[in-house]
Amino acid sequence: MADTDCDVREMVYDLEERRRVAVDAGDVATLSPMLADGYQQVHADGTIDDKSSALARVASYRGSSEPRRPEMLVFGDVAIMKGPAVRRAVVDGVAREGWIYTTQIAAREGGVWRFVHAHATLMPPPST
Repeated sequence: MADTDCDVREMVYDLEERRRVAVDAGDVATLSPMLADGYQQVHADGTIDDKSSALARVASYRGSSEPRRPEMLVFGDVAIMKGPAVRRAVVDGVAREGWIYTTQIAAREGGVWRFVHAHATLMPPPST
């Protein structure tokens, strides 16, 4: 029986939440199988990581992010999530908060969903 669009969305949102928790914890062992071998991440500063360098960055990262359920488009075995995210970190003893707009692409291969690409762009914090 084929997955419904709702089933796919929940699977990918679950993947995103597990990714977020693993990144915030610096848990490379949990994160690694969630990323495809050809994974690429483009950071807001233009830095580009492949899977190996993304995992190395996570291993040394100490910050947090808020749970989110971004807009999602589903095309068969490909899901594209897009929307704002907030990241918090302490850099050189100073607490920082950054707003980014992210696009994440996940693909299902062999019945398993993995992230294949992520791209972030800086954005101003929302008006209060």
